Amino acid sequence: MSSTIPLGKVVEIRGGGTPSRSVERYWGGPIPWATVKDFKSTRLDKTLESITPEGVKNSATSIVPAGSIIVPTRMAVGKAAINSVDVAINQDLKALLPKKNIDPNFLLHFLLSKSEFLESRAQGATVKGIKLELLRALEFPNLRVEEQRRIANILDKADGIRRKLMLLERLLDESIRSVFQEMFGDPQSNKFGFKVGHLEHLCELITDCLHTTPDHFDEPNAYPSIRSSELQGGYIDLSSAKYVTEEEYNVRIQRYRPEPDDIIYCREGARYGSVGRIPEGMTPCLGQRTMLLKANRGICNPDYLWSVMRSDFILDRANQAVGGAASPHVNIGDIRKFPSLMPPLEVQEEFSRKCRNLLRQRERVLEQGRQATLLFLVLSQRAFRGEL
Repeated sequence: MSSTIPLGKVVEIRGGGTPSRSVERYWGGPIPWATVKDFKSTRLDKTLESITPEGVKNSATSIVPAGSIIVPTRMAVGKAAINSVDVAINQDLKALLPKKNIDPNFLLHFLLSKSEFLESRAQGATVKGIKLELLRALEFPNLRVEEQRRIANILDKADGIRRKLMLLERLLDESIRSVFQEMFGDPQSNKFGFKVGHLEHLCELITDCLHTTPDHFDEPNAYPSIRSSELQGGYIDLSSAKYVTEEEYNVRIQRYRPEPDDIIYCREGARYGSVGRIPEGMTPCLGQRTMLLKANRGICNPDYLWSVMRSDFILDRANQAVGGAASPHVNIGDIRKFPSLMPPLEVQEEFSRKCRNLLRQRERVLEQGRQATLLFLVLSQRAFRGEL
């Protein structure tokens, strides 16, 4: 294990601020202004908002030079990014400017390796954050810059493989969407002249979940509770799922039993319109704010129904029908009446064959991605234990 030195000794730390929103001339200028919303990856090259030099001058923010490491200290604790352009930052972020003989990429990987630790130390009743003293006290490996670069290069390559697989997974999913659009379009254009009905015509069941919150547990078992947070991009993601007991599961399925290929749809809350499909082998319990749709297999292929529910057209319809200022929601009656194309079953099954082929490819890529992520994490742990 190499010797260490407090992080505060090897970086200069700068804070940020927000120009007054009431002064229009402070906003929309040439200077990118970063917030936690801009942390989409570990590279920060653009921001949602920008400010003017006058906005910088009249606020607590300052310009952070490219090649710095920016970390959230409130809300998104544990994330980190290196900025490829000069940016200003808001008060929820801190910029770490590496001093002489500190490699920025090595520093980035070091901070990302501390993600779980920093998250665990975040405090706050509503918005959790960490104190600057915690960052300064992190034990940074005291290595020659050449050794830092060697380790960072290894980790960059491993991370690059992982990210390429993530990109390939997204491209395969986009291909499914493209095939669907090419074969069917939407009810408004109906370019192929298919029969138009309502969503309820495609389903043998459209039903709401129980409006009570089950007792949740963190310990994984056979009965995951699917909430809106588990509905990610049309799929069910159990990475942060909660679970229920077998007894609770049996109580909640008395009204309906979710089965493979059924669709779970979020109709309430900030993530209304989110969709997921139940895979083989899963025995889920539906959480609050969700509803279940079962395809009428005599006239509707489940792959077709899944693609309908995650189409832009259905999302637009949900946006038009949503009500409630405090808690957005779409009424189940409106959902039942969403216009839907009803193409011949043989055309749907042709789409299903193409869809399933792409889904199989996606699953293989996901498994490769899981292995690449595991390798990256192992290398990262070894690197900061002095074993790489």
